[in-house]
Amino acid sequence: MRPNKKTIAILDYGLGNLRSISNAFKKLGVDVLVTSNPTEVMASNGLIFPGVGAFGAACNELIKLNLFSLLKEYINSRKPVLGICLGMQLLFTDSEENGYHIGLDVIKGSVKKLAVTFPPYKLPHIGWNRINVYSDNRKKFDESIIKHLEQEHQYFIHSYYVQCDESEHVLATCDYGDNSFVCAVKKNNVVGVQFHPEKSGEAGLKVLKEFVEYIE
Repeated sequence: MRPNKKTIAILDYGLGNLRSISNAFKKLGVDVLVTSNPTEVMASNGLIFPGVGAFGAACNELIKLNLFSLLKEYINSRKPVLGICLGMQLLFTDSEENGYHIGLDVIKGSVKKLAVTFPPYKLPHIGWNRINVYSDNRKKFDESIIKHLEQEHQYFIHSYYVQCDESEHVLATCDYGDNSFVCAVKKNNVVGVQFHPEKSGEAGLKVLKEFVEYIE
């Protein structure tokens, strides 16, 4: 790690886009630690919680590696956490993807399948799309690590979305077909984004840079 800098860990539980995220931090000149070691995770000053794939499979891996309860402990420590894509979805209460699965329940809400009823829209939702500030939480958005992203396009790949029961934690939404879904949330020390900042060019790098600066 760079001298006098805080440690950022990327949680490795077998279902994260680890190389792309690590490379994005390298572009910023920031070293990160990719780890599933509980001691290393808890010692870090900030945590990236990535995820690609299915909700239930991710839960099973987290439990198998004894990381499910560790994540709750880390979040309760009030250290900064950034959940990306499936990592954001896992912060919620439960999911209907391939059956019923219990999440971390950090934010109340459920993960549900996007409804696509007319062309050219189809699943999964892949590609660039614009994020919109959730107007009820304008001030919270302006103070968040995604404050630079108003009307910016970010890269998405997903078939499920979060139905948030606590609207006070919603930062931004995104439109796709006849869906308007939550794409960014914040509760205390935890931020979640449905899009992939590590795949979103300069706009996405701004998110990771803000996260680093928030920690430091």
